[in-house]
Amino acid sequence: MRKRAVFAVLVCLCLTACQPLENTARDVIAGAQGFIQQAQVNHLAECQANPTKDFPCQTINRAVAAQNLAIDALNVYCGFGKDTPAHTPCAANKSGAASLKAALDNLNRIISDYKEASK
Repeated sequence: MRKRAVFAVLVCLCLTACQPLENTARDVIAGAQGFIQQAQVNHLAECQANPTKDFPCQTINRAVAAQNLAIDALNVYCGFGKDTPAHTPCAANKSGAASLKAALDNLNRIISDYKEASK
């Protein structure tokens, strides 16, 4: 059983590493969107009562901000402007890759911190 779990993780890592950065970014951003929306639903009353509460309210706010930064970094990486039509192919600008990776790492870290604090 443990060998299967390790194998599954390795396959996922390979698939993520093998796909273009913009696809990985879109997957991470979309996954974060669903996670953030559910966290907001789960803690709506609590955060309306005390929006300055570090966990979960400010953690959710940090996740939203990190997601926005990741979207901006993806737009820079792909050369998208605010008037770029939907479904425009990404014209990868390799000079923006480091910023995009950093933004995705930050978003993943904040969501991981949220999950850890929720235990």
